[in-house]
Amino acid sequence: MFEKKSVVVDGKIITANGPGAAEEFGRAIVEVLTKEK
Repeated sequence: MFEKKSVVVDGKIITANGPGAAEEFGRAIVEVLTKEK
C-alpha cells in the first residue's frame, strides 16, 4: 500500500521516503523503541 507520507509506522515496520525524511525517521525509531517493553 502506498501512502503519501514522509514516514510510515506500521507496528514494528518503519519506512521513509528518502534522505529528506531522515530526521523524522530517526524520531519514529526512537518513539517505537522507547514504547516497547
